[in-house]
Amino acid sequence: MQIIGLLFHIGVVFALALSEGEHDARTIMRGAYIDHVRGWLVRASFMVLCGAAVISIFGAFTLQVVLGMSLISAFGFSALFRYRLNKVRSLSPYYVSPSNYYDRFFISITNIGAVKDEEYDINSAGRVAYITEGVLFTVGVVLTFC
Repeated sequence: MQIIGLLFHIGVVFALALSEGEHDARTIMRGAYIDHVRGWLVRASFMVLCGAAVISIFGAFTLQVVLGMSLISAFGFSALFRYRLNKVRSLSPYYVSPSNYYDRFFISITNIGAVKDEEYDINSAGRVAYITEGVLFTVGVVLTFC
């Protein structure tokens, strides 16, 4: 029964990622401001509430499963959100933006020595982001299902 709850939660989180990626892309294309911190807090809160609902409906989970589910949710969301955001905007799937803290982290570790914005290799930062998210997603799967 718990596996149904886990799959339901993951499905809801991934649907949210695709929907929110599309929403943000359309907002950006209209030229409107995106409050990245507020957006992150609202989305993270929704994922936590969804996880709490799954736990209350489908029974207690071990700490290991909750941690795994959290990794799957967070890093699966991030990768799907970025992919959809970039696809709708007709950008490279590896594009990351220096306008938010999360992406800036990957820009900073892949562009050591770059001083000006035009010197950044945005696509290499995006590749590292996807690799990192893939590894942490996989760790989450192992923790959750093994």
